[in-house]
Amino acid sequence: MKIHIHPISTGRVRIKEAQRARRPGGPLRVMGDRDWSDWLPIHVWLIDHPEGPILVDTGETCGAGRAGYFPRWHP
Repeated sequence: MKIHIHPISTGRVRIKEAQRARRPGGPLRVMGDRDWSDWLPIHVWLIDHPEGPILVDTGETCGAGRAGYFPRWHP
């Protein structure tokens, strides 16, 4: 039984370097960071399984694009 895993790119994103490096200091450190990462890929994963394909997407909810989804203080 062979299982293959395929990354599928769905877009790109830039994040704060403090978030990417998981530096100590929590959210305040991330919000205060002025350095942004290079563009990073966003992937979903397609698993070819003998019983059928499985698509794995652990990304953001579609609601994140709606006005008012995040609290007012969110950067």
